[in-house]
Amino acid sequence: MLLAALAILSLPASLMAQTIVPVEQEPSHVILFENAVVRVIDAAVPVGNETLYHTHSRDNVPVAVASGRVATIVIGRAPAESDVRIGQVWFAAGGYTHIVRNVGPTPLRYIDVELRTSAPTATASPATAVPLADHVLELSNARVRVHRVVVRPGRRLEPHTHAGAVLEVLVGGDTVAHGAGLAVPVAVGAFEWHGEGALDTVRNAGRVPYEVVEIEWVN
Repeated sequence: MLLAALAILSLPASLMAQTIVPVEQEPSHVILFENAVVRVIDAAVPVGNETLYHTHSRDNVPVAVASGRVATIVIGRAPAESDVRIGQVWFAAGGYTHIVRNVGPTPLRYIDVELRTSAPTATASPATAVPLADHVLELSNARVRVHRVVVRPGRRLEPHTHAGAVLEVLVGGDTVAHGAGLAVPVAVGAFEWHGEGALDTVRNAGRVPYEVVEIEWVN
């Protein structure tokens, strides 16, 4: 908190006049789900729009669910501009304040996964050990382990258990069947919380790869 206050005090007068709010009070950020362990935020920035300056106090894992181009100004750092692709994922340590501006021709959208506390480890016996053939490790640190899972058309991902709780974010596909259920349309940006890390069978019933980002709690 002290560092954040000092960073704000060091801002130019032009920025000091602007409103700085917690992320949950920023109008472009909508809380979709929360419990004692996780808070899931849908952040959407239309073409030509920008957010207010807002503070992320907790560690978080943003997942891009729309492609575009973004300009970001983080207090205490140089402005940066970059392309964003669907499914891009990264870890951001909490305690920063920034503004996000959509400078591309398409809407920007992220599912931002906040790590509120540590999560319980799985109690069930693993049905299939991780890593699996369909899992690719994207990042790993003291808080989270993130896998990208791609299931080709006509293939099946068997039941498996992660060591910690898992939040899945859907980033690609058109039609999928979970467990013994019927095939249903895919909604990019949809998510599912698994408090004990156990995931059911997934069958790709569509014509394009089914892709999810699995965020697994380590601590």
